[in-house]
Amino acid sequence: MVTDKNILVAGGNGLIGKQLVKLLEDRGANVKVVDKNLDPNMDLTNFDNCLDACHDMDYVFNLLCIKGSPKAMKERPASHLVPMLRFNTNLMEAARICGVSKYLYTSSVAVYEPKEMFSEDDVWVTFPSPHDRFAGWAKRIGELQAESYEIEYGWKGISIVRPGNTYGPHDDFDSDGADGVPV
Repeated sequence: MVTDKNILVAGGNGLIGKQLVKLLEDRGANVKVVDKNLDPNMDLTNFDNCLDACHDMDYVFNLLCIKGSPKAMKERPASHLVPMLRFNTNLMEAARICGVSKYLYTSSVAVYEPKEMFSEDDVWVTFPSPHDRFAGWAKRIGELQAESYEIEYGWKGISIVRPGNTYGPHDDFDSDGADGVPV
């Protein structure tokens, strides 16, 4: 249950985040939203900001991503890969250091090779699509980080989800993500 739990929603102003924040608040959680679009000074590529954000949190939902089209990935791959590696790595490490009990890592369907039907077992025997390879590899690294924390630290409170083709209220249809800003 989430009643009276302190919950950080990183990326809480985005498409999925806004819906999640409402659900958590409706269930009595104390929700803290961190989103660069709400507070440009709360850049989660900075480790100290991640420590501040995770302080006194029971749960962390990492919904951070950088929206990107195949065109943006082709023209500006470093603007997607580098910040994603930083904020994903920093936030999970800060949550571990701060003693967060439950952590949701939002990966991506981009970790899979292109197929009509995805199989969980295929993710580590194939490569991400050439169109999504920078985002796919960044998200795979986050999944490996989660696995490494369970092995080395015994942290079994990390869950991974791999959404694909999400859309709905609060989506941003005016950007292809080429600016490299987490959403």
